[in-house]
Amino acid sequence: MQKSLISAALLLVVTSTVGHAGSLRIVNKTRQPIAAVQVSHGRDWGPDHLEGRAIRFGEDRMLRWVSDGKHRLRLINSRQEECVLDGIDFDDGKVLTVTDRVLELCR
Repeated sequence: MQKSLISAALLLVVTSTVGHAGSLRIVNKTRQPIAAVQVSHGRDWGPDHLEGRAIRFGEDRMLRWVSDGKHRLRLINSRQEECVLDGIDFDDGKVLTVTDRVLELCR
């Protein structure tokens, strides 16, 4: 079941760091591993950026080669539960910290 958030900007900690345009660092602060991450530039979802390497609690992963600008991001945990976040900014090497509170709002 797909779950969606209307405004990720209100729910996520997104901060600027020195980095490459078109990149986003995802930090997992949830109890569940993030098993897959997909990006949408429109209607269709792209491939899994994690390529089978889950992001466990306290770990982070850099997504690269995504065009600059705001996109939809789909996080899938090991139980195949989905959380869709809208308006995620891939400019200026942002950091997205995913917390249990964010995932609870997807339910």
